Amino acid sequence: MVNGETDRSAPSLQDSGVEDSGVEVSEPLEAIPFPDLDTLEPAVAGQLLETRILMQAALANLNLPTAERGAALGSGCRLFHAYKIASTAAACYRNASRLAPEDPQWHHLLAVLEQQEGHLEEAVAAYTKELALTPRNVAALVRLGETLLELNRPEEASEVLSMALDADPTSAAAMAGMGQVALSAKRYEEAILLFETALAAAPQANRLHYPLGLAYRGAGKMDLARQHLGLRGPVGLAPRDPWVEELPELTTGEVAHLLRGRLAFKAGKADIALEEFRQAVDAAPDSSRARVNLGSAFSQLGESAAAAEQFREALRIDANNSTAHFNLGMLLAHRGELVEASNHLASAVRLDPEDAVALRELAAVLARGGRHDKALQAYGEVVRLAPADEEARLGEVRALVAQQRYGEAVEKLRAALELMTDSGQLTHALARLLAASPDPVVRNGEEALRLAQLAFRGRPSVGHAETVAMALAELNRCQQAAEWQRKALEASQSQGVDSAAAERLQAALKIYETEESCRYPVAENGSSTSKDRPN
Repeated sequence: MVNGETDRSAPSLQDSGVEDSGVEVSEPLEAIPFPDLDTLEPAVAGQLLETRILMQAALANLNLPTAERGAALGSGCRLFHAYKIASTAAACYRNASRLAPEDPQWHHLLAVLEQQEGHLEEAVAAYTKELALTPRNVAALVRLGETLLELNRPEEASEVLSMALDADPTSAAAMAGMGQVALSAKRYEEAILLFETALAAAPQANRLHYPLGLAYRGAGKMDLARQHLGLRGPVGLAPRDPWVEELPELTTGEVAHLLRGRLAFKAGKADIALEEFRQAVDAAPDSSRARVNLGSAFSQLGESAAAAEQFREALRIDANNSTAHFNLGMLLAHRGELVEASNHLASAVRLDPEDAVALRELAAVLARGGRHDKALQAYGEVVRLAPADEEARLGEVRALVAQQRYGEAVEKLRAALELMTDSGQLTHALARLLAASPDPVVRNGEEALRLAQLAFRGRPSVGHAETVAMALAELNRCQQAAEWQRKALEASQSQGVDSAAAERLQAALKIYETEESCRYPVAENGSSTSKDRPN
């Protein structure tokens, strides 16, 4: 699986909104008032219509988690925002933030739009939701401070602007905001210092000369006041805000094609995504993100050679594109080219050491290549970053078992189950190891039986029935072990397990039926921890 860069004649979207999208949310989605496209220029109308269609398709794609559907909707909202169709964009953002409440982008863009439209209380509410998720986001803090100043709430504005300066002491926009707070409180000398510092950092922001002139006038320095008032210009000062700065680019060129391509991708329309990403590359041949997205579309269509070519081209353009490294690493791992795959995944981790997904995939590739020590280290780092990552916990156990460190594997599983008490995967893995470990000291039939029965009740499967039989055999309850093994065999015949598994099941049944002591004699080198795992 690969990721897009982020970060991996249809019916029109109904004007009544998106209530029929199949999305389950705690709050109902509101109707979206779409504009009359006949009143717009044909090129603009075509863009907006295509975006509406792709938004609807993405929302109807039941293979996407709800939050990803929200992200698809929010992505489309940005085009309406870019064209200043405020009522459509605002309703759209509100729906996106309901579908994906943990994504700060939609709260932020909604807040910016509400602030631009003069809906200041609504803007404060949206910024507050965003900052609950990203409390040190300087752009949101500065914009919230500006909004509070417009609402004549200078004390609250001072508090959030101080937080912005604490997060980034060089922020000219935050300094200017604090200058406004000082000016409103008639602390003129403080205001002068702040405005002068902001202007020194951003001399193009000539609009700041006006409040600076007022501060000089309040301080009684009339010559300087007249000088700065005369220098007043139209250029303001805004915080660095990539989400907002990208909006104008959405209407033309590379970014416009990327927007529609990503929407098509989420809608499950890989062929449309491919064409849009091709056009993005045509518009910007030296764009690594366009190459990554085109490669992702090729990968979705099963064209791995073409995908790899695009990922390599992205890395030629930008050797530090972590998404290109990750996607190429995953593609190579799927093709069995483990050494090069591990190199690219390691590069992705080097570029983003907090990327738990890249770390986990790197660990898996290292384990497949027999490099269990390094795999164990990588899995341990994933567990540190994401303690509830079941796959990483199980990978850690497999790496220990591969090194015949069975006691440590058991302790790792116990610790994981203390955190994730309802995990069927971990429960089954521990039951299997306690029932059939090659190290007899590790075996514990009573605990293995309890856990195996628990796993089987959670999901009656061939593997779970087999593990119950193993646990009974460990307790020398041979007749019962044989009964459970027969259940597993019967189920395997209806489920069509592979021949090797069927032979293994049959061999174990013979032991349970014929031996006085029927303890499972040989474990599977821990491979049971990765098979037949329950959900």
